[in-house]
Order: sequence, then structure tokens, then C-alpha cells
Amino acid sequence: MYSKIGGINLKKIKKKRIALLLATITTLTFNQKFLVHAYENNYNSEEKLWLPDFTDNDRAKQLEISKLTEKVNLNSIALERIKNINSKQIIENVSPAKLGDEIVKQGDTSNFSLEDNSENIKLPSNVDNSQTKYFPNIGSQGSLASCASYATAYYTMTYMTALVNDWSVKDVSGKNIDSKIFSPKWSYNFINDGKDAGAFAYQNYNVFKTHGCATLADFPYVGLGRDPKNYREWAKDENIWRNATKYQVDEILRVNFNKNNKPNSFITSNKDSNLDDAKRLLLNGYILNFYTWFSDANYKQISNDPSTKDDDSYVNQKAIYQINNQGAHEMTIVGYNDNIWIDINSNGKVDDGEKGAFKIANSHGPDYANNGFVWMAYDALNKKSSVLDFTNSNARQGAFLNNEAEYVVISKKETPSKLVRFTMQHDNRKQLQVSLVYEKNGNKQTVVYSPLLSYSGGDFPLDGVNNGSEITFVIDLAHLEKELNVSLSSADKIYLQIKDNLKDDKVAIIKSIILVDNKGHKLSPELISKNVEINGDSKMFDLGQIDNSSELYLQSPEISTDKTLSNNGKFNINVSVPPNNSATKLELFENNVPIETKDLVRSSELQNINFDMSDKKEGFYTYFAVLEDGNGKCLKSEEVNIIVDSIIPPSIKISPNPNKVDVEVIVPAMNNAKTLNVYMDGQKIVNEELSVRNPNEVKKSFVLYSLIVGTHTFWAEVEDENATISSQKVSITID
Repeated sequence: MYSKIGGINLKKIKKKRIALLLATITTLTFNQKFLVHAYENNYNSEEKLWLPDFTDNDRAKQLEISKLTEKVNLNSIALERIKNINSKQIIENVSPAKLGDEIVKQGDTSNFSLEDNSENIKLPSNVDNSQTKYFPNIGSQGSLASCASYATAYYTMTYMTALVNDWSVKDVSGKNIDSKIFSPKWSYNFINDGKDAGAFAYQNYNVFKTHGCATLADFPYVGLGRDPKNYREWAKDENIWRNATKYQVDEILRVNFNKNNKPNSFITSNKDSNLDDAKRLLLNGYILNFYTWFSDANYKQISNDPSTKDDDSYVNQKAIYQINNQGAHEMTIVGYNDNIWIDINSNGKVDDGEKGAFKIANSHGPDYANNGFVWMAYDALNKKSSVLDFTNSNARQGAFLNNEAEYVVISKKETPSKLVRFTMQHDNRKQLQVSLVYEKNGNKQTVVYSPLLSYSGGDFPLDGVNNGSEITFVIDLAHLEKELNVSLSSADKIYLQIKDNLKDDKVAIIKSIILVDNKGHKLSPELISKNVEINGDSKMFDLGQIDNSSELYLQSPEISTDKTLSNNGKFNINVSVPPNNSATKLELFENNVPIETKDLVRSSELQNINFDMSDKKEGFYTYFAVLEDGNGKCLKSEEVNIIVDSIIPPSIKISPNPNKVDVEVIVPAMNNAKTLNVYMDGQKIVNEELSVRNPNEVKKSFVLYSLIVGTHTFWAEVEDENATISSQKVSITID
């Protein structure tokens, strides 16, 4: 956790006066003040927040959902990294495992024979996965006690999902791409019981395994503890729930650093075999999370080992050499380096046990330690240091709880194809439990949708904030298959069961239940005809027989348009008919009136059907499509809205000259636009009325003086009462 928050220390930007002379061809003169704003975002430090104690009950739950690693074979990522430090013969004799298949778990002997020459393979002296395109920029959890969620969602889920899909999580400028970064808020708010009191890595992993994880683009994270919304709110939008199902964890695993269960000093050198599994995982491209004690950790600067140059670039970086039992925290291992020397006993000599460290990513922002990272000496994992002539502190702890770190396996797979979408309202979410029920030959098996919807989230409204709030949940039915090891298509019936465990004035109201695919297309009609109330009891809703085969079924179409504003009455409507669709007829509606009908041929491919519109009069138009099968069953698309309006975009030309910048805007003739606006760097510098449908082209020119040094972006826009349309943006740089 972040013990103190000093705010975001941005330098104040001094206001600079900009002389702006506007000389227009027309008789109008513009007197616009042009401001450069200064932003400063300071907030007070908040109370130190650390993880709670990890109890025996937590350990039991962790062991229940995770498996211990027995051995780590090398995959193709590892072989690529070591090919230059091993002979060609050794490399050729190794059969690399696939990513996700290289782990031999406790009790599993099936993968032991994959790598017969493992003892002959030389591992690199250092690995750093934070330098890959898969690792996000260092972030900050802020003042929330969300370190475990930050480590698991923001770092591990982001990195491992990107690794599997070969994504870059940063753009060309080095900024995070939020649609590829996962949100700590998603899992933290499910498992903290509505309190900002911390949670554990295994709990976050369990959310990811059950339902996946939402991205920052869908569910932004704000690390301010003073607003309960930041640690209580659940997502209300069905799209967020549906998108989260695409990114799920397959397995939760643990790696042990003390296989022989020695009581004190089990790591004695940088070549200790107790480090091998973790090093191999890191070499294979994985990153790991661990629970530690952080608030009273002891630091040293990395020293220079005169016998090697391989450590020179790390000298004077900060390293943790001793952990003391205070302030529990979750962190992330992203690499290792056997060359680093930390002079633990301060005698100026390289002693046994002083070489080597793990590279750790923290969640305290880039100002912490080494640009947000820190090194942790291998020796810090020992309950008592193995280094001679060093006095252990009385509060010393082995750095990793239970001498373990945790990690996950994620595989690249198809997005869920069958989901149940239901809308529910309740003013106390802790009274709710949702289950999926599988029925075969009269026997029912129930899987509780835990930890998300199993008396969780605390005594708060459904969204965590507002009484009367409702959420449209989307649940992957494959969860039932994974938990029960069954096929959905073999069931006689599948049920959604919703239970309210207390009869009171807070009632569960079920407003809608329907089956959808991974794009939100309807796979069934509405399964309830009116609102259903549940108060102190439970109800089961029949989802029918779920067919996983490729047989045809009716699916909703998608509708799109090439423009939402047409200035000439011409535009295109596209309707996409999903593959394997039982629809036989397509109808296109304009303002609720059918205007075209097309017969459909069944196809295993996506069908795109275009409708070219022309000669539409000015006004508003709403379009939707309806598919109908041979039984008269119909499904409707979403709606698209189009404005036909003779408003034509202006053009803008920027001409930099010594000491000034000339700006020219041209408004095309016969334009419905009533107002012209010109912008520089997002601030409006011109606002002028226009003559509607002027038969002549209108040209406006003006001059800017004394612009500040830097890059400036200009654009113009015209608007009427119906629409606004912009020119292209033009940027210039002032030296």
C-alpha cells in the first residue's frame, strides 16, 4: 500500500500573456482572451493502509483454488532467450513446451519427460520482463488499500493477457493503452465487502477465473479513498460485464522457495536450486505476485562488485535486504539478476549470500525507489540471513509469506459464446446469491457464482452507491461446464437461481433474463414476461436446453451507417447477419415504418447487406433491422440515428511566419451553418455568426502574434441547431 500520498506534484504552469490580433476580411473584429491554464492536483495524505493478516482460513481457501508447482519446463520464449549462451546441440535436444503447458503441478507427472536435458541447460544471469511490450507503465494505487488488486489486475492480468495475445500495451509514445490494461477496481470492489480494508491475491485471481476482468477503458480506477464509490461501486453496464468474460484465468498456481522446508536460511547463494522454479518461470515470460511486509523494510544501495562489469548499470539503485514484520503488502516479481551485489553485512567484501536479487514492481508510482521498481535480495527471503557477520533484526521475516509466490496461466481462447444476461435491482447486495443449476435425468447440480454474487459486497445497494440502482449482469454459462466438468448441450435443463436470504423491505427485483452471445446478440426471447420479486426466498428461472452445436438459431442483426450526418441526403445503411442464422427474412425500418424487405439464404459466413439511401430530405431518421425465421420469431437490431442537414465542414489553413501565424478558414457556399468557431489547443478563439445558405464561399482570415514555444493544434467547426461539424486538425510547432 501507499503509506503517504502527497498528491500529484505537477509544476505550476505560469500564465503567459498572448497577444492575439484578429484581422478579418469582414467588418467584424474579435476580442477573445486566450488563456493558458495551470492545473495542480493536491490532496492530503491519508492514513496508512496495509493488507489484513493472512489467516488460516485464508490459507485454506488459497490452497483450495490453487496448485503447487513441482517443476517448470522451458517454453519457446525461454529457448529464444538462452540460445546464445547454450550450445546448438543442447538447444536442439530440448522440446519446448507451449506457453501454459510447461508447468508440472503437484501430483502431475505427465510433463516430467518433456525436457530430459534440463540439467545441462545454462540459464541467463538476468531476465527482465518489465522491459517487454507486454508490461504496463508503473502505476499507483493511490490511497486505497488495493495493492493486491493492483498487483494482480493492473500488472499480472495486463501482462499475461498481452503475452498470450502478443499485444503491445503501450502506444508509440509510450503511454498505456487503457483498453489493454486491466482495472484493479473490478476485482477489489467485489472482494472487499464494501470496505477499503485490503484483499488478497488469491481472491482477485478467483474473480478473474470465474468472470474475467474489466479493462481501465471500461471501468476506470481512481485511487482516492475519501470517495467510497472508488472501492464500493460495481459496474452497471452489461457491455462491461460481457467484455470482462473475454479475459479469464485458466489456472492459479504457487511456486515454493523452500522445498526442503528448512527453518531459517534456505537460500545461500544466487545459484541456489530453491530459486530455479521462479527463475525458469520468469525466463518463460511469466511474472509473479507475493504477499510481504513492507512498511519497515530495510534498504541499501547496490554496490559495485569489482570482479564483473555486468552489475555496473545497477550500482546505487535501491534494494531491500531485510523484511520486518510490519505493514503487509502485495508486490510483483518481474525479473531477476544474479550479478547484483548488496553488501548486506557492510564489510566492503563480496560474501556468500550477498549476490543476486529479484526485480520487483511496486504500486506506489514512478517516484518510489528505482522509478517505481525495487530490487529484493535473494537473502531477504530467508527468515534468518545466510550472510556471515550480519545481525538480524528482532522483527525479521522471510520476505514471502509461506515462502511462496503466486502466478496464473492464461491461454488464448475463443470468447464465450453462450451467456445469460439478467437485470436486477436490490438495495442490499449482501443478501443476494446467484447460482447456475444443471439438470440431467431429474438430478440437479448447483454452482454458486462465487465470489462475485454470493452474499458479497457489503450491506450496500446493488451498485454500491445508489438506492434503487439496478445492474445488468452477464454470466458466462461455460463456468458451469468448468466447475462440473459437463457439457451444456448434455443438460436437460439449465437454470439461473437467484436467492435473497432475508425477508425485509429490501427486495430483489428481476426485470429481464435473456440468453446472448459474446457480442450481445439475443439467442433467446425474453424469459420473463414481467418483473419478478424475491424476498427472503429463492427462485429458479428456466434457461431451457442450451445447445452448443453448430445448428442454426436466430440471432440479432447488427446495423451501422457510413455517416451519422449527411449534407446531401445520401448515406449507406449496413446490416450484418451473424453466421449460422435461422433467419429467412430481413426487414429494414425507417422511423418505425418498414421500407425494404430481403429474403435470406442460410450461410455459415457473416452476411453484410447494404442499403443505399439517397434524396432524403432534411430531418432526423432512425433505422433498425428485424430478422424473422420461418416460425414467425423475430429479433431486432439496435437503432442508428442519422441527421440529413446541409451543413458542410469548413477548411482551415495555417501559415507560420516569423513572429506571427496566419490563419485562414473557408466556409463552403450553400451551407446551413449558423455559427463559425475556431479553436487553438482546445480553446475557442473565434465565435462568429454566419449567413445561412450563403450562395458564396465565405473566407475568414486572422493573425496570431506571440505564440508560446511548443506545438499548437488548430481546427474550425460550423454548427446549426441540429449538428456540429469540424474541419481537419492542423498542428504547427513554434521554436
